[in-house]
Amino acid sequence: MRSWLSFDDFPSTVRSFERRFSSKTRCEAYLYARKYPDGFVCERCASAATPWRILSRHCLLESRDCGALTSPMSS
Repeated sequence: MRSWLSFDDFPSTVRSFERRFSSKTRCEAYLYARKYPDGFVCERCASAATPWRILSRHCLLESRDCGALTSPMSS
């Protein structure tokens, strides 16, 4: 299991979960911060350039340098 999947700060009750993840945007922000704590780095080309966000597909990111697609939800 990868270290970014740690659930140390994950909500422990349904109420706290609903507050923390009250929208898709908040959920995406949490996943992004967990997977990329030091900022995005492309898994294919190691570029640290801010990725393009594919607006037509929730949580999909595209590397500005090589075009690789990834998601904060993928492992």
